[in-house]
Amino acid sequence: MDPNSSYLLEIRLRCNPKKLRKDSSYYTFSKVVDSDLCNFKDVVREIVDQYPHGYQEVVHVFYYDGVKKCSREVTTDQELLEIFRKYVDSKVVHMTITYTDPTDDVPIPECFTLENSDLLDIPCTPSMPCPSLAASSQSTEPISSQHTKPIASQPTEPSTNEPNDDDESLANPEPQNEHVGVDDEAFYLPAHKTHVGEESDSESGFEFDEEYEKEDGLIRKDPLPPVPVVAYDRDDPPMSVGSLYPNMKQFKLALNQHAIKHKFEYPTEKSDPGRVRAYCARKREEGCRWRLHASTKDDKSVKVKKNPRQHTCSSARRSKVLKNATKFWVCEQVKDWLMEDASLTAKELQRRIKDKHKVEVPYKRVYAGKELAHTQLFGSWDSSCNNLYRFKAEIERCSPGSFVVIDHHKINEQIRFNRLFFTMKPCIEGFLKGCRPYLAIDSTFLTGRFRGQLACAISVDGHNWMYPIAVGVMDSEINENWIWFMQRLRDVIGSPFGLAICTDAGQGVMAGAKEVFPYAEYRECMLHLVMNFKKRYSGKVFEEHLWAAAYSWNSYIFEKNWSAMDEANSEAMDYTRQNHTKIWTRSQFWTHCKVDYVTNNLAECFNNWVKKYKGLNLDDFMDLIRQLIMGKWDIRRDISKQMEGVIFSTHHQGFEGAK
Repeated sequence: MDPNSSYLLEIRLRCNPKKLRKDSSYYTFSKVVDSDLCNFKDVVREIVDQYPHGYQEVVHVFYYDGVKKCSREVTTDQELLEIFRKYVDSKVVHMTITYTDPTDDVPIPECFTLENSDLLDIPCTPSMPCPSLAASSQSTEPISSQHTKPIASQPTEPSTNEPNDDDESLANPEPQNEHVGVDDEAFYLPAHKTHVGEESDSESGFEFDEEYEKEDGLIRKDPLPPVPVVAYDRDDPPMSVGSLYPNMKQFKLALNQHAIKHKFEYPTEKSDPGRVRAYCARKREEGCRWRLHASTKDDKSVKVKKNPRQHTCSSARRSKVLKNATKFWVCEQVKDWLMEDASLTAKELQRRIKDKHKVEVPYKRVYAGKELAHTQLFGSWDSSCNNLYRFKAEIERCSPGSFVVIDHHKINEQIRFNRLFFTMKPCIEGFLKGCRPYLAIDSTFLTGRFRGQLACAISVDGHNWMYPIAVGVMDSEINENWIWFMQRLRDVIGSPFGLAICTDAGQGVMAGAKEVFPYAEYRECMLHLVMNFKKRYSGKVFEEHLWAAAYSWNSYIFEKNWSAMDEANSEAMDYTRQNHTKIWTRSQFWTHCKVDYVTNNLAECFNNWVKKYKGLNLDDFMDLIRQLIMGKWDIRRDISKQMEGVIFSTHHQGFEGAK
């Protein structure tokens, strides 16, 4: 990245305060952009993809004008370029992004103060007042190494449906014949894809002139004086005299982190909203005279007033129950991990805390800290199910023809969520008009508070790409739930001629498919068959002939492979004949479907695609699936505009290879 055109964006992000997210303070992070290559739309899209907003929420972007002491909204590329020119010397722009409902007034963000600013995560930076907001160091790393890619194009490891053990016997000899990924579109994307903004520079009509500034409704009438932002090393907060912290809450968390980092414990002599007095827990046993006094200033910031002596105690002598590692401390430590993967368990978080901080934290405390962090990041679990009805209303209002079906029941006169079915109109029409009559159906465990199942129905499009049709949420894989899901699926797609349904042959899913789609072809995932088969039988003859039988194109080749296995072990073939009655070989496939996959990898790929988000609240999870699908449709639309002719390039390659 060119240092002459690189700018550091210090961004404060705040969610919609109406979305019931408790303690919704500003979340502060940094982003490096190249003013010569970026545009306003792409900058906003990357941020929104990394930190998704709620249903139909509007994104407002502001920057802080240090000269006028006010916040001004940014809406076009021209305005963004004017900002870059204005801060060409410092190369640092302070921005605020807010998410609001479309009917709300345009919010005016607060000025940068110690109370409303979150902590900047600047490693090895002393906790002293910064004389200028422009004094922050600018990263020289490329953007791609600092920030994740947009959700819609984020690469996902291909699912291979392999068992968790290391046994590679009876492995698929031809995995290239099965669908193995969700990001096949990346091959067709240009190296540097750019999007044209909605407004061109000439159409925006924006002129950076003082004549218009006084008419700007976003300027505060009584602007608050800016206060320097406090920055410190969050992994090792300093406690030297004069160190500053934004408020008492952040100071107490920093003191806990300082004690854990330097391997000591402390009780408090005084602890109230205005002051903290602490001393070493080994004062009586070892005579350690370390003590600390900190109190608030007029602006609510906290300053360390006294810390006259260093520790003289043995740092290794700790109590078994580490009191400093409170659930509030755990909450702050796990937030970043949960933002990356909301499905992380308390046990995994406990392991990560031990690896990073070298402390043993009780499981119950880690669990309580995780729940607190989850509530602050994503909202409460209790409100999640209620928000599903708002999600349903917005989807059906903005995309008529889409379906969100919510089934509930009553317990003690209270409405309780039972199950859900969700599909969008483009998914329905795309399947009926452009996909072959093939459904890969599967389910996966949810890892959030609702310990249910996520069901999915996936097809394959004309380019052999994964095509999501519908998803569902149910409490368990009982027959009743699968029948309900299949009925809702039939309501939107009907019963296409030649329909083939591939599953793992579970009792619930097959019962639902047979009752709702009685005339469909039922296929069993070959990989699940092999996983069950090799628990009982093994041998070279099966490695040579079992997969070969599955990939046989005609009955002669199939019988040849089957006979070889039957002669070697007739008991194994009797087991297969009795327990795997669905179609699992190509030689028996109908010719109407035109899909020759022998595994259910399409559905497994979708499950792997959404795996890291399965711990989210149900409303956020459904909306994130919507974003993932819409992002994929957007990418494929861009690719389709580049294509020529009437035959896909992948099929051209197949024809060339067959010559």
